[in-house]
Amino acid sequence: MKRMIAMAFLFVAGTASGQQLPSFEIERHCEKAGGGRDYCVQRTQGIYEDLRQRWDGIPTDTKGRCLRWLKTSAHPDSYYLLQSCLINSTMPPPRWSYPY
Repeated sequence: MKRMIAMAFLFVAGTASGQQLPSFEIERHCEKAGGGRDYCVQRTQGIYEDLRQRWDGIPTDTKGRCLRWLKTSAHPDSYYLLQSCLINSTMPPPRWSYPY
């Protein structure tokens, strides 16, 4: 129970500042997600490492927006969803070209 409270505190503290990458329990997330557990753990660890390396370069407002959104998602402990939000938030808007 103490560990869950500590993890919740770390997540909220990271979310409030927008500066720290949250710490999720990958094994627990993959058990809840079902399916190929070993693949999930391997893939999620890879996503976490990618996020860890890039975290400081992501704009603070983007991190804050994605962390707030993640808390309301069906899987608030998903590095995959966090990464997807960050990628979609930092992509430039599409350039529409008209054929005329």
